Amino acid sequence: MASIIDYGSTFLTVDGPVLAVGVGQGITTTSVFLDPANPATFRSRVELKASFGVDSFSFTDDIRVDIYRGATKVYSSPLNRFFEPGNNLQIVNVLAVDGGLPGTQIYTLGVLFANSNNAGSLIQIKGPITFTATAIGL
Repeated sequence: MASIIDYGSTFLTVDGPVLAVGVGQGITTTSVFLDPANPATFRSRVELKASFGVDSFSFTDDIRVDIYRGATKVYSSPLNRFFEPGNNLQIVNVLAVDGGLPGTQIYTLGVLFANSNNAGSLIQIKGPITFTATAIGL
């Protein structure tokens, strides 16, 4: 039977431009602890969920969402622009699963331009950013 080993969450209220971070950097973090003394840790997974809004008026290129565990990328997905520039809101929901490793695992959520030439530009984030990690033992 599955059981929740640990849960971590971050909630940030943001309504404005956020610097498009470089690879391996992030806009928020969350963490979980998988106790090596708990037998469920060795047959576990970590479910990662993120949600935020992106307003497209400030850029014209695709963006990408990355999730890192330490320096290891565990998730990456481009967000293709299916909307036109000009006050258009896109709600982004991300679900990723990582293998559970014993110890404290820190996860970082990054939002960056898919085209690296735009590093350092601003991405307009709307509404709250939520980022959660749930460690589940089997």
